[in-house]
Amino acid sequence: MMSSFGAESGLSLEQAPPLAIPSRFFVTAPVAIVAAGALLIAFGEIPWLSPWEPTAVALVHLGTLGFLTMAMFGAIYQILPVVAGVPVPATGIARGVHAALVLGICALAGGMLAGSTNMLWLASIVLTAASIAFLIPTGVALGRAATKNDTVRGIGLAWISLLLALSLGIILAALYALKWSPDLRRERLICHWTLAGIGWVGGLLAAVSWQVVPMFYLAPPFSNAVRKSILALVSVTVAATVLAFVFRLSQGWMLAAAIPGAIAVWWIHPIATHRALSGRRRKRVDDSVLFWRTGLSVALLVPPTAAAASLLPDPRLTALAAWLAIWGWAGTIIHGMLSRIVPFLVWFHRFAPLVGRQPTPTAKQLLPRHGLRIAFGLHASTSLFGTLGILFADARLARATGLLLSATGIAMLWWISRVLVRRT
Repeated sequence: MMSSFGAESGLSLEQAPPLAIPSRFFVTAPVAIVAAGALLIAFGEIPWLSPWEPTAVALVHLGTLGFLTMAMFGAIYQILPVVAGVPVPATGIARGVHAALVLGICALAGGMLAGSTNMLWLASIVLTAASIAFLIPTGVALGRAATKNDTVRGIGLAWISLLLALSLGIILAALYALKWSPDLRRERLICHWTLAGIGWVGGLLAAVSWQVVPMFYLAPPFSNAVRKSILALVSVTVAATVLAFVFRLSQGWMLAAAIPGAIAVWWIHPIATHRALSGRRRKRVDDSVLFWRTGLSVALLVPPTAAAASLLPDPRLTALAAWLAIWGWAGTIIHGMLSRIVPFLVWFHRFAPLVGRQPTPTAKQLLPRHGLRIAFGLHASTSLFGTLGILFADARLARATGLLLSATGIAMLWWISRVLVRRT
């Protein structure tokens, strides 16, 4: 049955790794959300007052590395072999990647909060090891890909962006430990943000959506023009950002380099995905679609907010752009995407071999609907409270956001765990 499904969908499902590989990343991602919430509860509005504030750096990286990248690593280990038609070599190394990523994130956040140079050096070393152990096997799989479709190309572009963003980020962490001047870091930070936010996160979300939206939601495929334009624009931004960094161009040039990719991932892709979801063959209410539509709608607000932050000397705008991009856009979409990916993986590994021999649940029946709906309500409420807290720089709203953030992480961890332990 699964072989015929794979043939019909163009997927090599027999290449999928063991469930334990991606699931360890998926289970850990919500824990970072809880930690980010605890940070806001403890420090109130302080992380939102300046992007140079150590608590702000810790909060951002709990979101980008702890939540987004943790989930995306798990997704790549699962999706890359299936869409590329070749396994990721030395898959067992993923356990070490996961452990090193967890340790590196803890050391980075802890080093920022405690002002510990030793912890920042530890973070640089451990995250370097995790990056190498992840990038080499996945890079080999990309190079050997039996299928060179736009999804594989998009994952490859995201892979390159991740390599560049992590390399620059690790260097910045080391330089921060050496007390390098913040003024000298600003241009490098813009490059880091662009490569990570647009190239890595935006590029991967777009590439994966081209596969999972038609597959899971029975939506029409994305047009060739949409896929090619997004790939081209993000590629231009990645290349231009690297050139701006190499030739040490001014902030203005670096911000200009981000524009093509920003248009692609925050305008073209959301609009195209909204249209695809509107064309679903099954129009019944789907809770995971609420995540998608909310995240895609928030994406439209990111470019004007980021533009305002670059033009006006108000740190609240920088904080708001980051909040909308990390939690409102990418975080919401990834939360919704996992609500389809995790049940499917559990069904595929545990129940698909039993189909026709005994009664089995469907992938959708594995997901606790009420739990997911609560998680969506918490996630959306957190986005709203965080936006208000940033705009008003209010400590009470910041701590309320922290409570909601931690509650969202707990709810997400609960439903993921419920699905993963299902045996009947």
